[in-house]
Formats: sequence, structure tokens, C-alpha cells
Amino acid sequence: MESNRITRLFARFARLEEGEAMEYRPLVDLAVAEIRECLREGVEESETLELVCAAQAYYRYALVRSASSPQGSFSANGVTVSRSGAQDEIDRARRMRDEFWAAASHLLCDRGAFTFCRMEE
Repeated sequence: MESNRITRLFARFARLEEGEAMEYRPLVDLAVAEIRECLREGVEESETLELVCAAQAYYRYALVRSASSPQGSFSANGVTVSRSGAQDEIDRARRMRDEFWAAASHLLCDRGAFTFCRMEE
């Protein structure tokens, strides 16, 4: 997986200029490391996995933005302004991330899924 290409994809998802996206390169690097750990044995890296990495980085970017922006609402002169955009972005990023993970599920190990199974004696 090529980190510069993943960073460009991340920038597109987050609607950032490439220079701005470089500030968040650690999120991309973290996503790449995480995805590489989840590769099934014998799977080669592909563009599909680069999309998963970019979507994972975008999801974390949305979380970071939400944590660093003011939340809630305020009123002035009888007008109330509320901030729900950050949560909307997190929800969109989560759906995107989950969609790309699902598309690459045949390449990746399960992410902490718990499965009940019956033990045979």
C-alpha cells in the first residue's frame, strides 16, 4: 500500500487540500499499520485495501474534528444555533469506513468479531 496515494484519497474524503491532509498523515500511517495487521495470510496489498485505509483515517479525522470543535447549542436574541454537523460527519465517515471494510472482508481477518460455536465431544 502506498501512503501518498492513501493520503490523497483521505484528502478527497475529508475535502482537504493535499497540504492540509499532510497534517493528518499520522492517521493514515496508523490505518495502514492496522490494515496490514489484519491481512489474511497470502493476501497481497491492493487498491481496495488503500480505500479501506483512507476511509479508516477519515473516520478518525472526523472523531478528532468533533473532539476539537465546540459542541451543543447557544441562544442569542431568541435565535438558537445548534451544532450537529460534527456528529453527522462522524456518522457518514463510519458508514463509509464500514462499507469499505465490508468490500474488503475477503482480504481481512475479522475485527474482533465474537462467534458462538458448538463444541463437539
